[in-house]
Amino acid sequence: MVVAILISLVLMAPHLYSQTQKYPGAERPEFLVIVENPGQVHSVAFSPDGKVLVSAGQAAGHQRVRSPEGIVRLWDLSSATLQRVLTGHRHWVNSVAFSGDGKILASGSSDGTVSLWYAGSGALLRTIGGLQREIGGFEREIESIAFSPDGKALAGADGKGIRLWDIQTAALRRVLSVAEHWPSKVAFSPNGSTLASGGEGSGQGEVVLWNARKAEPTKRLVVPEAAVNAVAFSLDGAHLASASGDKIRLWRVETGELLQTWTGDAGLAASVAFSPDGGTLASGSGEVSYGGEVTLWDVRTGKMKRRLKGHKEPVHSVCFSPIGNLLASGDLNGAVKLWDSSTGRNLVTFQTVSWGKVAETVTGWLAYTPEGYYHGSAGSQEVIRWGLGDKVLPANAYENTFRRPDIVQKAVLAAGGR
Repeated sequence: MVVAILISLVLMAPHLYSQTQKYPGAERPEFLVIVENPGQVHSVAFSPDGKVLVSAGQAAGHQRVRSPEGIVRLWDLSSATLQRVLTGHRHWVNSVAFSGDGKILASGSSDGTVSLWYAGSGALLRTIGGLQREIGGFEREIESIAFSPDGKALAGADGKGIRLWDIQTAALRRVLSVAEHWPSKVAFSPNGSTLASGGEGSGQGEVVLWNARKAEPTKRLVVPEAAVNAVAFSLDGAHLASASGDKIRLWRVETGELLQTWTGDAGLAASVAFSPDGGTLASGSGEVSYGGEVTLWDVRTGKMKRRLKGHKEPVHSVCFSPIGNLLASGDLNGAVKLWDSSTGRNLVTFQTVSWGKVAETVTGWLAYTPEGYYHGSAGSQEVIRWGLGDKVLPANAYENTFRRPDIVQKAVLAAGGR
């Protein structure tokens, strides 16, 4: 049996992770990936047509050094390849969102700015924010962003208030704030009439519902945990989900009534998302010592449907594709997993990887299935190994058999990737 190479986490040295299913008694090799400071995924989002998946967070670094820079990656689902990389943020990217027509992609960062990109070309349209400085000279972090459904405004939560920008002019329209509410998450209802902000209240977590047109708070939903880490509306706008501590809550938007409370057993719940039909709620969670997982909950019955395991680090973001049964989850190990939400099967994993010396680090990507079929960027074989019995073999030992872009592509398309 192959034993993972475990070297001190303090040194941030490489880890050799097994990525494939076990086949007892079979002479089938294990697909191993050397993960060395791969960066982190803080946010994932599908384009409105379901053809592109965006992952964003912290750029990959090299041994002993973590990069503070933010990065946005666009994955083409029809080919299961990395389409484009967007750079420019001076600090981590915390949140990404598409405009309703899919033409503009926004990224909000800890550097205090929001970048607006042309989704088709990757060209930078404009940068907004970054000028709101607090005492001490530090910019307020943009922790979460959301487009209004009509695409004319962008909301950003910065831990102090909700900032509303005009997309065409980049002008700050207004700041929404209410006493003793420090929002870190924000979401628009599908019809744009309601804005939800989640964060800290006075010694407790809190969700505030706003009349988006009047910019006035209408309801304050209090939870006993210290902070609300995620908020999401169902596509019909009738329900709101929130995550705080290890609790997932379901609320009726019209009345503010608490309908359901679920307790996960995988650590801090960091993200929630509704399926397109509103019948399933996905939550992403985890702890560093435990790893991460995605849990699917049945909104109608209140029962847990299934748990999706396989992440090596906590899951910070989940989202459903608007097409088919595809579900994406991103973790703090630089991995994005695609799942068939109807079966719970892991289809493909996109993994950022790096190799080389400190002065000449090369970053790349891999896409692979649970069976070990893979493809990736040029040079990605540098981080691939094969385990067979008690041996660890180089990438070329099984390259002819398992380097199969066609199989990886079909795996994504099977669940609705376009």
